Amino acid sequence: MMLIPQPKGANLMKLKMLELDLQLPERYDPLDLRTFVSARLCNYGEPLRWAITSVVSAPTNRSLQVLKIEAVILTF
Repeated sequence: MMLIPQPKGANLMKLKMLELDLQLPERYDPLDLRTFVSARLCNYGEPLRWAITSVVSAPTNRSLQVLKIEAVILTF
């Protein structure tokens, strides 16, 4: 891989590790799960990779599920 030197003062991209808990809506289509997670990650930057690392019941309401997401985000 060849690195291209950046001029001084140029805006550099940064990678950030992000851990996020997302509460699933009570009714959702599992086929829309990728869109649901990606849309929320976009609030933090450009998602490069992400994974659902656990699914647990919400502490206040056992019928609600919370996804733990780990992601690598590109920021400018």
